Amino acid sequence: MGAVKTINRFRLYVDHNGNKRYLMAWYEPDHHGIIFTHQQTDACQYALVDKAASVARELNRIHGWDVKIEPSRP
Repeated sequence: MGAVKTINRFRLYVDHNGNKRYLMAWYEPDHHGIIFTHQQTDACQYALVDKAASVARELNRIHGWDVKIEPSRP
């Protein structure tokens, strides 16, 4: 029997006065965007760290946010 392979995923957050605020996608019929949540389970998750880093860089460029990446274990 082979070893079980765990797939890591990655989520983004900003540190606001020592509190992590996770980025969450928000979809409405007439608009969509990003909101913040304190719930890790509600955060957007990325399968590839390169994609998470790309999104973090873009949010920093557009909004000036200091976005951080952390692993999200299953």
